[in-house]
Amino acid sequence: MVDEFTVSPSALRDDAATWTQWQSSLDSIRGGVPSVDILAFSILPGAVTVAGAYLRASQTFVEQLGVGVKQLTGVADTLRWSADRYAEMESTNQQTIATAAEEG
Repeated sequence: MVDEFTVSPSALRDDAATWTQWQSSLDSIRGGVPSVDILAFSILPGAVTVAGAYLRASQTFVEQLGVGVKQLTGVADTLRWSADRYAEMESTNQQTIATAAEEG
């Protein structure tokens, strides 16, 4: 028995657009992570340690945001690719059916 289902390429493209918006938002956050101003800490004891810790943490955060951006982009790209393949196959199937109907 064959299970029947319908795939909507436009729904896949809509989903891809949503993932792209999330990617854009994450990329904006990544670009907005403030850098450390050592002078802001300069009069405090241990300022170099605090500034260094913040710098390492913010760099790690930016790197992880970059990973997230790539992953969200990958999901969106895959959804668009899938939508295109489904649409192409549907077109091919319709042409095959039309040809068979003309010959039959």
